[in-house]
Amino acid sequence: MKRLYILLALIPLIFACQKEDAYTGLRPDERLSEAMQKYENLLKDAPYGWKGHLYTQEGGGYGFLFNFDGSNRVEMLADISNESTHISKESSYRLKAALLPSLYFDTYSYIHLLADPDPDVFGGKPAWGYYSDFEFSILKSSADSILMRGNLNGSKLLLVKASQEESNAYKAGNLQTLKSGTIDFLSTNRFPYIMTKTGDLVALNFNMRTKKLTLTYDSAQQVQNKSVGFAFSGLNYLELESPIRYGGTQINRFSLDKASSFLVGLDGAKETQLFSSSTPLFSFNQMLGVQFDYILIPFEENVPGSGSDFNSRRTAALNQLQTMLAAGSKFPYLAVRFDKKEKTMLLTLVIQQGNESYVANYSFYYTIENEKYRFVYEKAVDGNANYVFEAMIPLLQGFVNGDFNFDYQVVNNELMGYGQSASNPNFKFLGTLE
Repeated sequence: MKRLYILLALIPLIFACQKEDAYTGLRPDERLSEAMQKYENLLKDAPYGWKGHLYTQEGGGYGFLFNFDGSNRVEMLADISNESTHISKESSYRLKAALLPSLYFDTYSYIHLLADPDPDVFGGKPAWGYYSDFEFSILKSSADSILMRGNLNGSKLLLVKASQEESNAYKAGNLQTLKSGTIDFLSTNRFPYIMTKTGDLVALNFNMRTKKLTLTYDSAQQVQNKSVGFAFSGLNYLELESPIRYGGTQINRFSLDKASSFLVGLDGAKETQLFSSSTPLFSFNQMLGVQFDYILIPFEENVPGSGSDFNSRRTAALNQLQTMLAAGSKFPYLAVRFDKKEKTMLLTLVIQQGNESYVANYSFYYTIENEKYRFVYEKAVDGNANYVFEAMIPLLQGFVNGDFNFDYQVVNNELMGYGQSASNPNFKFLGTLE
């Protein structure tokens, strides 16, 4: 019995020794401090900077070059505007030990524009901007890449070490060169597409405003759409947020041949050729909201091919507007824009007075059957629309006159969109597709 007491008394000492011997690593705060130093060294130990590919929750992609100096200052270039492609902007930054080690861009810079809540600053949505971030949690890293997630909106930021050649190209304005080359490609190849290994045709729409690539394809006799963000990067690439796959074909990025302004899809070393069609592969209704969002109708002139009734109503409205408003007021165009989700059509008149521009918006509900639209007038949306309502009545009445057909029409070698009343064929308007 006495021996048992002695053994029991020794048990706490035995476990205490085991616990002390088992702990040979760093304390949690020491491990965190070590991780933060590791990331600090990683950021600054990139002699030619980091290529940044930022993909927002709204779906767009944006390319950057970041140079971190290790003393809480970072210089950046970006593809978000003409200025940002060649004028470097500096911000402070810091690494913070949050739930995950995080990188914070502290002072206002190009990356903040995408998250600015004021739509007057960079055109984003009120209170949210483009659903982007400037504070990021570090998810994983290697010697030449860092993957991060935005702490507020969950946007994705991938940093990849730049080479000396890439860094020199960025500083020489290569982001603008890539943008201009892509615009040149799209101006001469307005409706690009690829042919997959299975023989399917997939339409590609590179939207330079939203920085999204949208694929349109026929799946089981039903048109499907898929969008992915793209960011300009390096010497000649458009980097996709995720690979696009269809019919046995995969594309991870696009390469721009700057000499010919032609894009090629790449999957590693495998190339996918892009073809071009003179007209969209799919109907007007199928491409509405994908290849284009609205029809822009010149308001101060007759467009060849437009109907006599539409022109007389437009002219009557124009004459009365010129009488009502200040001398010299201009009316460059009328926009017909559809919201397929809400089943509404917005008619927007643009008014220019000197250097200022104003809009008058009128909304319609619509139904669609067999690709024929029928409109019901809802209301004047804003004060400007109310003010010029009397002048616009003849034109507004033309849109509530039976079914409407919408389709493409080539005018002077330019593909345009038109709308036409089935019951009054002379109420026909044409405009550019945007």
